[in-house]
Amino acid sequence: TTLMWPNQRDAFDFCAYYPHREEATRASIPMPDLSAQTGKLENIGTFDFLTAKRSCKFTDNSGNVSFTAEYAFSHQYSLLLITLLKNSGDATTELKKATFEGSNAFGKHTYSFSAPEGMTAVPEALANKLELGLNEAIADEGSTQLAVLVNPAQAEQILKFSLSYQRDGISYTASTQAIKRAFASGVCYKYKIRIEKEQLS
Repeated sequence: TTLMWPNQRDAFDFCAYYPHREEATRASIPMPDLSAQTGKLENIGTFDFLTAKRSCKFTDNSGNVSFTAEYAFSHQYSLLLITLLKNSGDATTELKKATFEGSNAFGKHTYSFSAPEGMTAVPEALANKLELGLNEAIADEGSTQLAVLVNPAQAEQILKFSLSYQRDGISYTASTQAIKRAFASGVCYKYKIRIEKEQLS
């Protein structure tokens, strides 16, 4: 549908977001479901959510509205990149399952261009846990990476990370609570976690 400027004199607010949702309104845009993540970096785009907003007049750019430079799209979720390593000389480590736990870290939200806070939690869709099936091995001095989007949080919170793995035919489950911070929108947080025999460091 061709959109027309109401007039060529006044400034108007333009809002944009991705990915598109047919049922969305300016005040309520369903955001992707973080509880369905796979942990793979190549799939992050499926769950990412970006927004942009600017005010301009027809005369600012011959009627073209551009979301670039200071008006470029910004990420609303936080990105967590975890590199899993093992000690040199240790037996091949077979990864089975990774679990993240945090207060509504993966619950559904809606986004509103009308509200100052932007994101609003959907009360009936709170999610404190994300489980990822891994089924891969780390051999020699190798590593593997997990990529997970997290709901931002202004207050510091602990995101507990647990890993189930097998080594020399023995199964282990180890946890760490070292991922402790306030998660900001649009920020990537990187951690390296080393798998010891019976613990994570």
